Amino acid sequence: MKKSNDLLCFATRRWKKLIRAMKLTTLFVLITIFTTSAGNSYSQSTRINLKMRDATLVDIFRQIERTSDFGFFFKNEELDLNRRVSIDLKNATIDEILKRILVDNYTYRILDKNIVITKSNFNSAGQQIKSVSGNVTDTFGNPIPGVTVLLKNTTNGSITDGSGKYVISSVPTDGILVFLL
Repeated sequence: MKKSNDLLCFATRRWKKLIRAMKLTTLFVLITIFTTSAGNSYSQSTRINLKMRDATLVDIFRQIERTSDFGFFFKNEELDLNRRVSIDLKNATIDEILKRILVDNYTYRILDKNIVITKSNFNSAGQQIKSVSGNVTDTFGNPIPGVTVLLKNTTNGSITDGSGKYVISSVPTDGILVFLL
């Protein structure tokens, strides 16, 4: 009888240790989750005062680069370098400044402390044109090669490769994709 009692006591101690380890693990996971928070990025937290009269876009970009850690990237042939702009903003974010100085036919993307400016692609109806890519998979997540992906009511399309990937260029923002097996 004593031997079975000793085994029961040993098993109980093992379970208590296991439960204690699980509780500690859960506590550490919860602490990690609660202390992790989405902080503001540099572009959201940086405020810039900018007052320039009849300046070119390049001059404005240079002034922003001098007063902040931002850098600008653009193709000279895509940007109207002779365009003159007057701006007077205090305590403005980089988003506010760029929306003010760039006309509708330019888009920008902020990547950490780098700003990439490109010419927008619009079709004749004023719709923005984009390139669309993706993966075609079955319900188990396996890629499906050979699927035809078409822009509805057009012949613009692509066929998925061996890993189920496709790319279609010149797709309007309101375009509808059709998948044919």
